[in-house]
Amino acid sequence: VYHFLSDANHGIDFYGVTPQNEPEFPAPWDACAYDPASEGDFIANHLGPTLAKSHPDTKILMFDHNKDHVVQWARMLLDSDHPASKYIDGSAI
Repeated sequence: VYHFLSDANHGIDFYGVTPQNEPEFPAPWDACAYDPASEGDFIANHLGPTLAKSHPDTKILMFDHNKDHVVQWARMLLDSDHPASKYIDGSAI
C-alpha cells in the first residue's frame, strides 16, 4: 500500500492489482506461491480490507496465471459465501 500512496502523490493512478504473479509457478528461488485457499485468505484478511480503506477504487484481480485452472480458483474465491469474494473484481488471466 505504501507504493500506492507514494505513486498517488505523483499523479499515478492504478486500475488494479493482483496478489501474486503466477501463483502456481514453482519458482526455484525464494518466492511466494498460492493455492486458492491461501490467496483467498490473504485477500479476505489483508489485501482486501487494506485496499478498501486506503484505495477503494483499486480493483483486486485474482489468479494472475494461465487459464487452465481459473475455473477451480473462481469456483472457490468468487463464491458469495467466501469472505474474499466481496473484494475480488475479476481474474487477471
